[in-house]
Amino acid sequence: MIRHVSQALNSSEEREIPILVSLVMEYPPSTSLGPCVEPVMDPYCMRCQECGEVKSSTRMLFDHLFEHHNYDKARIANLKQQRRTRNTHIKAMRSERHLHVCEICEKVFLSRSGLLHHSETVHELKRAPVVRISCPISSCIARFYTYMELATHADLEHRNETVDRNAFRVYKKRFADIFSLQAWRTEKEQETDSKFLMRSSETKFTYGRRVVMWNCAKGYSRNKDAPYKPCPAFMRVSFLNYEVIFWTASFFLID
Repeated sequence: MIRHVSQALNSSEEREIPILVSLVMEYPPSTSLGPCVEPVMDPYCMRCQECGEVKSSTRMLFDHLFEHHNYDKARIANLKQQRRTRNTHIKAMRSERHLHVCEICEKVFLSRSGLLHHSETVHELKRAPVVRISCPISSCIARFYTYMELATHADLEHRNETVDRNAFRVYKKRFADIFSLQAWRTEKEQETDSKFLMRSSETKFTYGRRVVMWNCAKGYSRNKDAPYKPCPAFMRVSFLNYEVIFWTASFFLID
């Protein structure tokens, strides 16, 4: 959007100066939720960081800093260089990344997480959890939010569909120390020819207790044309008392 304002000249003439009225002009491109932390450095921000006055161009902004806030030429030259560097970085980011637009207010964000946070805080929209986990049984269309829900579902619905009756067994173990836990984990990996890796995104702290999820890194497909699926087996580990909730989830045994 372009808005025009009139500015009086020395010759009593008037001309129209375009002022870009957009989100990125007053907020840093990395976020659209608050004022610029360092607005003089931001190439899209024309707001004076000293007094808050908004100018229509970078030249007018730097003249304002020089005349009204006693910025010397060396300091202004340094700010100009910072803005040029930031501008180059932003252009490179925008050329590689897809922009996300709010459907309500049409504000632009560089990341989907920024758009979701904006929707929740500004528009008070609550997003529903994404149901990403599907049951590996080809004839089952059930989907779940967590692997624990999938484990419960498999135990109730699919136990009779496996060669091994313990294929969906969920059980709990405790260990004296971390070394015993690691030794047990290694033993299980050798038994199942798999590797359990920690998912950092699922690390949680509850009442000072660190809880992590170790997910099986082994995948499978029924034939070469079938899509690859990750193994849903997991180890939920509490480091307070070295307690493990382990789901074998041996879907490889399914006929």
